[in-house]
Amino acid sequence: MQLKKKLKICLILLLSSSLAATPCFAQEGKFVQLKETEPIPFDGWCFDNEATGQIFGVLKHSKKLCELKTEEALAKQKAKYNLDIGNLKLRIGSLEDEKNSILKIKNEEIESLEIAALKRPNEYNHWWATGGFLVGTLTTIAVLFLVRGESF
Repeated sequence: MQLKKKLKICLILLLSSSLAATPCFAQEGKFVQLKETEPIPFDGWCFDNEATGQIFGVLKHSKKLCELKTEEALAKQKAKYNLDIGNLKLRIGSLEDEKNSILKIKNEEIESLEIAALKRPNEYNHWWATGGFLVGTLTTIAVLFLVRGESF
């Protein structure tokens, strides 16, 4: 399957390069409009008015067809990129909405926690005083035992 793909790609590249190189080999030619009995002043091909008209018509048609294909391809690309830009703008809008809703939830949670913290007073002075009294008493007793030389 991959060999088939690679061969297709090689064929496309070969055809593209050969078509791109074709105008390089073209040379500017001479042309003269002659009457029916006049000789040609150089070696070359002679075309009547109808054949010349067909050649120039095909040339004009090919040029116009190329322009139309180019315009169509550009229009497709423009439509695709406009769609991509629109999708990205929608994505930006949705991300901004998501960010705003997350910030709103966060701020509401902070406010509720502040209210809860303010409802409970942070007064533990009586526990600190009790703890200090106990530590001081135990330290005094331990020092007395050490000074007297008695064991616990």
